[in-house]
Amino acid sequence: MAKKKKKKKKASASPAQPPLVRRQCGAMAAHYMLLEQYPAFRDAQVRLEGATARMRDIAREAAPPVIVTIKTIVHVVYNTAQQNISTAQINSQIAAMNKDYRATNADRSKTPAPWLGLVTDPGCSSSWRRSPARTPPRRRSPPTMR
Repeated sequence: MAKKKKKKKKASASPAQPPLVRRQCGAMAAHYMLLEQYPAFRDAQVRLEGATARMRDIAREAAPPVIVTIKTIVHVVYNTAQQNISTAQINSQIAAMNKDYRATNADRSKTPAPWLGLVTDPGCSSSWRRSPARTPPRRRSPPTMR
């Protein structure tokens, strides 16, 4: 029987690649470092945790939500009367914006999965009113040198 010769593997010309290391967020390492190095930071964290625990233990009813109305300014920029938009279009857009912000819009079910947990009603709405027509500001004369 003929013996089979084992072939030696040639060393590759490139150096061996280091194993991949999984990166992690450094926030907690920095937090622990602050706790160890700064007693005032540690004391503040203890006070905060205590206050949070006390608030959780107090069984009180939440006040009914108050809807905050944000005054909204709508600027319509146009050159010709045909490019201008109607008050109805502005009202429609404000209504759509309010539905989106209050999470009452019809297409809410189309929210992508990563953001489903973030959909909420922040308790705000927008309102606007038509301001009186304004004339363009007058140009000021350049200051004179004395």
